[in-house]
Amino acid sequence: MREIYTWLKFVHVLSVAAWLGGFAALLVLNSITPRHADRGGLSAYLRYAEGLGPRLIGPASGLALLSGLVMVLVGHVGLPLWILWGLAAAVIFILIGVTLLRPLLNQLRKAAAEDGAAPVDVASVLRKQRSWFLVNLIILALAAWAMVLKPS
Repeated sequence: MREIYTWLKFVHVLSVAAWLGGFAALLVLNSITPRHADRGGLSAYLRYAEGLGPRLIGPASGLALLSGLVMVLVGHVGLPLWILWGLAAAVIFILIGVTLLRPLLNQLRKAAAEDGAAPVDVASVLRKQRSWFLVNLIILALAAWAMVLKPS
């Protein structure tokens, strides 16, 4: 049983690293996208950002949650504060994504599809998106901190 737990832990750590890395990449992409991007520039940003979500961030986050939950069952560790902290971080991450980041992404898609999208609107949406990316990245980093240091 210990060997299974060790392999699950490996998968869990690797998937958390991919989750954090993918989300950090989104933050960097947002930061280097010109604030007055034309449709082509905005479309390129969206293509990369939308590629990272379903190809890296989504699968990595799902695998991190699944492997973590199975580790709790296999390792018989119960639900100490650090595990609850990680679960709460995942829920907050998802809520921010669904309620705040998805609408901003839809606004950027609309701006990229329209001729003559107002650069001020694009800059404002990119700034809001960047702020929420940073908040989510901090939440993930705090969850990783809790998993490593296991505060009681």
